[in-house]
Amino acid sequence: MKYLEVLIDRFKGAFSGFLLGNRRMNELIYCSVTKLPRREAFLHEMRRVNTFTLDKRLLSKKCIPAIVFFDLNRLKYINDELGYQVGDKILENFSEVLKLFFRRREDRLTRFGGDEFIVGILDCPGFESVQFIANQVKIRFESILTNHLFIKILSDEFNIGEEKLNKVLIRSGVSFGIYVLPHAGLFELDHAIRLADQQLSQAKIRDHEEKEESRINT
Repeated sequence: MKYLEVLIDRFKGAFSGFLLGNRRMNELIYCSVTKLPRREAFLHEMRRVNTFTLDKRLLSKKCIPAIVFFDLNRLKYINDELGYQVGDKILENFSEVLKLFFRRREDRLTRFGGDEFIVGILDCPGFESVQFIANQVKIRFESILTNHLFIKILSDEFNIGEEKLNKVLIRSGVSFGIYVLPHAGLFELDHAIRLADQQLSQAKIRDHEEKEESRINT
């Protein structure tokens, strides 16, 4: 009987160690706020797939990859004015929207860092299609930021006035840049990300100008 108790104790200890190791591994791979893969996990997966020439199934279809680079505008301002708890809620909501629209087997998502998110598309259906989907992400997310119920929930949870929340969030949003590779097969991932980032920078300028024009006219 005592021997059995010793075995059970050892099993409990080994199982607890396994769970702890598994938890730590998940923390290394996934962002705790968004539950999306972290930057290094995403890059590793994209390079792994790229090494195998985009998988035989994808290669046989002559699939063309694409990168969509998203950036949450004024997240630092939200954190400074409203607190990191509100910033985390914004990040959570954006990641849920992203997962809603990019959920195919060929899509790879990541919180790339801070306010940046990337979608790696292994089988791009075409620039216009990706642009349409990314724009739907933008529309859905920005409608959440100005939704009265969402603002009320934040107000109740964090004891912040609805007027202050609305004033900060209405000027926030998301911008995106897209780069579609010119051919199927092996590709330089870092180069593709840089080109998508360049498109993102231009989009941020346009979005800022549109926000300012809209604010002035209202």
